[in-house]
Amino acid sequence: MELLAKTSRTLTIKINDSNPYFSKEEFNIYLNNSFYKKEHRNVFTIYNLNPNKNYQIEISTFFFQTGN
Repeated sequence: MELLAKTSRTLTIKINDSNPYFSKEEFNIYLNNSFYKKEHRNVFTIYNLNPNKNYQIEISTFFFQTGN
């Protein structure tokens, strides 16, 4: 994960993925341990942030496997 741009109210983040534009798997974005949204683009922006607050961002994907 790489921070591409930061303003007083937004963060633009790039997921380090070998696929251009879109990830093969949809992933969840968490902001301060709370679910923010699902995303599939490798570059996305988080809006409406409070400039006087610190944020923790977590990205997670879920892989399901069936059988052996």
